[in-house]
Amino acid sequence: MPDRLDAWLSEMSSPPMPADLGARVRARLRGQRAREAWRRRAGDAALLVASLTGAVALWPQARAITAWDSVGALDASANWLANLAAAPAPAVWQTARSALDGAAGIAADLGPAGLLGSILLAVSLSAWLLRLLPRLEDAGATGISIQGAGT
Repeated sequence: MPDRLDAWLSEMSSPPMPADLGARVRARLRGQRAREAWRRRAGDAALLVASLTGAVALWPQARAITAWDSVGALDASANWLANLAAAPAPAVWQTARSALDGAAGIAADLGPAGLLGSILLAVSLSAWLLRLLPRLEDAGATGISIQGAGT
C-alpha cells in the first residue's frame, strides 16, 4: 500500500514555490521576534518599576522591620517542636493564631504605605522568579520530569 501511495503522490502536481518565500518567512519571523522581545522588555520594565516603587514605599518602615528581633528563636523553636510532639492539634492551632496576630502587628507597624510596598515588592519579585523557572511546555525539551521522579 505505501508504494502505491508514494506513486500516487509523485504523480500529483504541486504548485511551484514562490522565489521569495524564504525571505518572506524570515521577515515575518523577524517581526514576530521583535514584538516578543518588546513585550518581554516592557514586562521587565513594569516589574522593575513595581519593585522600585515597593522598595521606596517600604524604605521608611525599615526601622520597624529591623526592630523585629529573633532573640530566643532557637528556644522558641524547641518549645514549639516539643508542643507539636505532645499535642499536634493545639500546637498547630496556636501557631496559626500567633501567625495571624503577628501579621496584624506587622500591618500596624508598617502602615498602609509599607503594606503596599511589601505587596508590590513580593509580587514583582515572585513574577521575576517565575520567569526564571522553565515553562511546562519547555520542560519536555530540557528533560525535566514534571510528573515526578518515578516517571
